Amino acid sequence: MRGRVTCAFYRKMGIEDLICGNEDEFIETAYRLAHDRPWRQGLSARIREKSSVLFEDPGVVREMEDFFARALEEAEKRRRDLSI
Repeated sequence: MRGRVTCAFYRKMGIEDLICGNEDEFIETAYRLAHDRPWRQGLSARIREKSSVLFEDPGVVREMEDFFARALEEAEKRRRDLSI
């Protein structure tokens, strides 16, 4: 789940350099992150520059609010159904 969320965040920011399609790509990317300092610093800078896409989007906040409201309603309904 965490990997999918992170992948979605990177895609939303338009940064696909860290998205891996298989184990070999993952290993290559991890190695490059560990050993290619300029590349890593460039990625870090791009992530910082694009972070507002994630953290300053009111639509995302509304989606989360809706999700939690629906989850709470469903939990309350199940609780009431089990009490009967």
